[in-house]
Amino acid sequence: MDRWPADGSIEIPIAPLQAVTAVRVRNANGTASVIPATSYLVDIVSKPPRLVWNSGAPALPGRLANGIEIDLAVGFGDSAQSVPAPLKHAILMLTAHWYEHRDPVEIGSVAARIPEAVSDLIQPFRKIRL
Repeated sequence: MDRWPADGSIEIPIAPLQAVTAVRVRNANGTASVIPATSYLVDIVSKPPRLVWNSGAPALPGRLANGIEIDLAVGFGDSAQSVPAPLKHAILMLTAHWYEHRDPVEIGSVAARIPEAVSDLIQPFRKIRL
């Protein structure tokens, strides 16, 4: 990010968010300073997840561009058991589809489309953006 939002809340556009692991601000020389985790609250329940400042404004970045870095831990979990069953099933179905249709096809053609059953399984997990 270049600047902190005026309202003190940063929407995280990636979900599912497990945690914010670090927030850093770079000065004019490019040296990063870590902001203590006690300075902010990570709201993983809201949609989209967000980072909210507890009190006061954080230090302003000294760089005009890319002066703020936020490290995230995202995904369903640390193991395959954490992935929802419909997504696992969709992966298996898509792998089988690609195995059965190994002919070279042009991207964007009807033959390259994801099967409807796979699309139906992953639809509840998709985030639509305009």
